[in-house]
Amino acid sequence: MSGVRKNYENILVFLFPFFVSEWLGHASRPEIRHSRT
Repeated sequence: MSGVRKNYENILVFLFPFFVSEWLGHASRPEIRHSRT
């Protein structure tokens, strides 16, 4: 159980920057659209 959970946490840590960049990209896009409009 503990080993599986640690592996799951490692996967989250590995994908965390990807999710952050995706979230920042989606969050900044509406602002750019509003500024252009």
